Amino acid sequence: MPYQIYAKNLDLTAPLKEYIDLKMKKLAKFIKNNEHYQIDLSRDAHHKKGEVFRAEINLAIANEVFRAVEIGPDIRSALDVARDKMFLQINKIKQKKISARRAGGKK
Repeated sequence: MPYQIYAKNLDLTAPLKEYIDLKMKKLAKFIKNNEHYQIDLSRDAHHKKGEVFRAEINLAIANEVFRAVEIGPDIRSALDVARDKMFLQINKIKQKKISARRAGGKK
């Protein structure tokens, strides 16, 4: 499953990479060999108090572009919520195509 990870103002450690691999396996069934996705992780420097992390997932599948962005107090929780949003978007389009096929519409 080809992907790219970009980290800004954040150390991309080996445990974090393993966590990303583990959590992105759910999206693997939607991604074919020639398609890839991009994960952008960053720590916002605009906030004065506390740590604010941002996770963004961009995915292009068969002329469809999916994007999920989430901001949270922890990079792992932000990544989990962004992954769930991405899964819901993909599943919604998939179900729409299935119901169109069953109704005799365009593929």
